[in-house]
Amino acid sequence: MEPESDDVSNIHNRFSLTLVNPGSHYFSLAASLGVGVVIVLTTYFGYLNNLNIEEFWYKIPLVLGVMAVMQLLDIKFAKKKEYSKSLHSSLFGNMLWVVTILMGLLASVVLSKDTSLFFITFGMILFASFRIGLYTTTLGASLKKALAIAFIQPLAMFLVLIPQELWISMLSNPIALGYGGSFLIIAIAWSVITDRAGRPGMKSTHKTIQAYLASQSNDVDDAEKLMEEHATETKVATSQIKFSSQDGTKEFKMILPEIHPGPY
Repeated sequence: MEPESDDVSNIHNRFSLTLVNPGSHYFSLAASLGVGVVIVLTTYFGYLNNLNIEEFWYKIPLVLGVMAVMQLLDIKFAKKKEYSKSLHSSLFGNMLWVVTILMGLLASVVLSKDTSLFFITFGMILFASFRIGLYTTTLGASLKKALAIAFIQPLAMFLVLIPQELWISMLSNPIALGYGGSFLIIAIAWSVITDRAGRPGMKSTHKTIQAYLASQSNDVDDAEKLMEEHATETKVATSQIKFSSQDGTKEFKMILPEIHPGPY
């Protein structure tokens, strides 16, 4: 026997399409897969000058498959184990990578120069740098853990995307490593500085951000713990308003504290 659905559920079912928005994990999943396809096609058409799609078509399912597996693996490292946040972070990171690749093509056209594989490697390192900032800020990972997992998804995608004979030359490109390394250092410094920005009043800015984001999905445990850390005991007076029927058989009392008990 199917459970009866209430009016709110009926409205949600009727307008379920409107729930697919830029903040939806469905949108992020579809968009990240689409960006993955663009990365493969741009790499082979624009950088490797391979116009025969029959020779590299299998790279598309390989890259998308690795991306999907890494998105599932990323859940293990997030504090709240939320698949939606893993998808959002994957989408933004891959968008940063594909923008870097496309800018490399645009630069070669504007400057009338040959395309450089530097942009693919550099974009991959930018992807990893972005993950460091994202994991430490919103996903609740420590800086050490973020550094350990930053390269997992971008490097795995890179290895299935690029032909094996180009791995060493691209990953040892001193210019790409130099520019990419500078962004890694910036990401690390940014994570440390922003986490300490609220001191001494706020012990950890990142924990406050994470607690706020969790509270938006009705998970208020972290927010309550943060408030308890700064809470002090005090006496609060209360007032009572008494309501009763004319014959006195029914009675109702409303208790009013002199301060609001809090948002949660």
